[in-house]
Amino acid sequence: MQQRTEEMLFLAEKAKKELSCYKESVVGEIWIGCGKFLNMNELSEMLSEFNL
Repeated sequence: MQQRTEEMLFLAEKAKKELSCYKESVVGEIWIGCGKFLNMNELSEMLSEFNL
């Protein structure tokens, strides 16, 4: 589970860097399927960084 979590964080950081290269706004919806876990608040906080 830790390896998957690290991979997800790596991919999120990679996506953030790639999106920061755009001079125009990038808009759309992101859908994440997951169960109800205690750390969903942390995921929500991380995703809120993408709202500029």
